[in-house]
Amino acid sequence: MPINVDKTADRISENNAIHFSETRLLDYQVLNNFFKMHNWIQRTENKWHDIINESYIVCTSWDKDKLIGTGRSMPQDRFCVFYDVAVHPDYERRGIGAKIIDIRVKDARDRKYSRVYAFVDAREPLLLFYEAMGFEKANLGGKKLNVYFMRKDIC
Repeated sequence: MPINVDKTADRISENNAIHFSETRLLDYQVLNNFFKMHNWIQRTENKWHDIINESYIVCTSWDKDKLIGTGRSMPQDRFCVFYDVAVHPDYERRGIGAKIIDIRVKDARDRKYSRVYAFVDAREPLLLFYEAMGFEKANLGGKKLNVYFMRKDIC
């Protein structure tokens, strides 16, 4: 399946090579290969199809045709949850993860949510990243489960 990246949300690189896209047409093997770098669970094409369709928005970041960042949002009653926020290791510390979070927060605010949560792996660098983005640990998950829900009020 071809990757549709024609709805560009923003650009952050000097040469405009890195851009952000919101789309639902993604190659599932590209996603699996991307998440394999992070030692995340591999998903079948049908599972990715379900995940993407249940997400109300999927944000990806690209360097030309190379997937370098992802993040998606799942609606709940009065808040939304961010999942699968990740950046290619070669592109970390360039503001890509922060931009993906900013895009997600702006979208949640536009949809009148007052709070967002992020489902976060319990590794210290990730927790520090989310704290720097204004999130705080919620009373869910924890080191025993190797995940945290991080919470941020946005109104």
